[in-house]
Amino acid sequence: GLQRLAKGTAGQVLKMNTAANAPEWGTDQGGKIGQVLMTTVTSRQSFSSNSWTDITGGFSLTITPTATNSKILWSFDLYTGSTDQYGKVNIVYGDGSHLTTAAIGDSAGSRERATVGGIYTGSSDEKSPCSMQGWDAPNTTSATTYKLQGRVSSGSVYINRRSWDTDNNTADTGISSFSLMEVLY
Repeated sequence: GLQRLAKGTAGQVLKMNTAANAPEWGTDQGGKIGQVLMTTVTSRQSFSSNSWTDITGGFSLTITPTATNSKILWSFDLYTGSTDQYGKVNIVYGDGSHLTTAAIGDSAGSRERATVGGIYTGSSDEKSPCSMQGWDAPNTTSATTYKLQGRVSSGSVYINRRSWDTDNNTADTGISSFSLMEVLY
């Protein structure tokens, strides 16, 4: 028959038991945002290196997780333009090493591994969106730095502007962003 569920205590939430046949009181299992770090970059800049190099001007953030089981939800959205050869962007730790989770493409012959690639516009008056998001599990409560690095086969990748940058009212400037969110479990 039906039974009355006793009153829970402060901080408890109502959930289903492990058999999924009755409600019970328990502790919240997380999924809450603990902290948010975000930078909006408005400066016009570029990178031209054929090797991975830090993208400067605000594309580095340091977060200190409050628990070792916290996850970091990262995202970036860059306003880019390049009529040159195929720019790429990686998200890495502050020391340049790859994240512990899948934030880079698989090895495939001599193809370059990247978080996102193919930054290329067929015309100098076009822009190329460069956006990605993902999870990381740093498994630490120490300050952890995340940053963006870029690489281009030749030429330049421009940030917050198109390749064509004539000073008139048909040209434009844009913004880019980089964010980290701690998700508590």
